[in-house]
Amino acid sequence: MKILIVGGKLQGVEAAYLSKKAGWLSLLVDKNDQAPAAAMCDKFLCLDAMNEGAMVQLFRNVDLVIPAMENRAVLEKLLSYQKITGTPMVYDQKAYDISSSKIKSDRLFQTKKIPAPRQYPACSYPVIVKPSNRSGSEGVVKINSRKDLEQNVEYLNGNYVIQEYLEGRSYSLEVIGNGRSYNVLQITEIIIDDDYDCKRVVAPASVSEDLKKEFVRIAEEMAEIIQINGIFDIEVILDNGQFKVLEIDARLPSQTPISVYHSTGINMIELMAEAIEGNVRKVAISSKKVCLYQQVMVNSNGCCVLGEKIMGSAGPLKVIDGFFGADEAITNYEPGKTAWVATVIITAATEKKAYLKFDQVFAKIQSQIDENYCIKEAVL
Repeated sequence: MKILIVGGKLQGVEAAYLSKKAGWLSLLVDKNDQAPAAAMCDKFLCLDAMNEGAMVQLFRNVDLVIPAMENRAVLEKLLSYQKITGTPMVYDQKAYDISSSKIKSDRLFQTKKIPAPRQYPACSYPVIVKPSNRSGSEGVVKINSRKDLEQNVEYLNGNYVIQEYLEGRSYSLEVIGNGRSYNVLQITEIIIDDDYDCKRVVAPASVSEDLKKEFVRIAEEMAEIIQINGIFDIEVILDNGQFKVLEIDARLPSQTPISVYHSTGINMIELMAEAIEGNVRKVAISSKKVCLYQQVMVNSNGCCVLGEKIMGSAGPLKVIDGFFGADEAITNYEPGKTAWVATVIITAATEKKAYLKFDQVFAKIQSQIDENYCIKEAVL
């Protein structure tokens, strides 16, 4: 299988990593020669995806195209190339149109009576304000009072979703389908940092059987509503024993697919390729290991755990086996570097053992930093 990945940021990292695990040949296109995924694919092309001549030729020479970005103008151009060439592409335009607008998706939750946080003004403070057309945690802020909200008039102009702030554990689940039948995959726990950015994924999530069934029911209902032809992920928060849907995203997510792969052995890229050809091979979700997937940053302040945003501006990344005792790391580390970041991948038989293993990895990193903030010894 030869695939073309369009976009080299964090979604591109996910696609390049999993295509390598599948044994596929991957080509990556990004106009930024310092894109994080640039060194993780088999061939990198520093190219503007709006270049029709070059892109159509690339489409004709691959078996599958995976958009790994959320630029609507680029996505529209990719659709036009797909129509010219007939090359399969993992992109559900209708589902993406809903999920890329938090206003549209929240309206859908309300219409279909999907449990979700209460909307402003029919809720109490604090509230969470989310830009309608931005991805993930970008631009998300917490507002504690009506006075604070009214001082930020732009939040009331209709381009934002304002809803009750809920404190609870967050979980994610991917669904892959062909518009008629669907695979509902492993539930993962999403742990965020102070900026509402995901700093750790735990796969599988530790939830009761009743909650698992309820989350799967919600995910299957959403799949039927949007008739997903490709992939979407659904994020929920546990509020007083009930799951409430925070958002859906009809595109390849970051972090969770690699986590699920290391926990179950299931490669979402392979399932996506099959689904886009009309085949949904039902897979049994069996957690063989617990996987912790989390980011660390080393700089003059020492070593800390932060959200995935730190990986997006780190330049080209690579995979290193056995990184400070972790199973693997995706990192821009180089010997002697005074500042670097890494996503460390930890697996173990139980969640407790996985956390103990991460503590050992973190301690080893800290112990290897000298007074100049350089690593003193070899990585392995």
